[in-house]
Amino acid sequence: MATKYKTNKRKLSSLVKQQVPEFVLTDHPKFTEFLSSYFLFMESAELNLDTITDRDNILLETEGTVDSYLLLNQTNKNGLDAGSQLVHEENTFGGSFAKDEVITGSTSGATSTVLSE
Repeated sequence: MATKYKTNKRKLSSLVKQQVPEFVLTDHPKFTEFLSSYFLFMESAELNLDTITDRDNILLETEGTVDSYLLLNQTNKNGLDAGSQLVHEENTFGGSFAKDEVITGSTSGATSTVLSE
């Protein structure tokens, strides 16, 4: 039996301005713009990272001259990953994911199916 998933015909990113209160539209237009961009990002089926350092860490934006890297601190309940850094994995297939494509993790072997276009 095939599993059927519900899909939204209208994207949330295009509905943000209709859903926020009027005072948010007038007093905080940048917040509305942020919400639209956030939902547009969440609706995308492709993620490209451009700021990878040669140490294989994701470079975060900083105010000063010191580079910041994304550290894992207690993302599990025992805190065993405290001080760990994210590992760099290269995209060798180049391109975006296709709907109903099955993706298999190279390290974990976990599989998932892409639901959005």
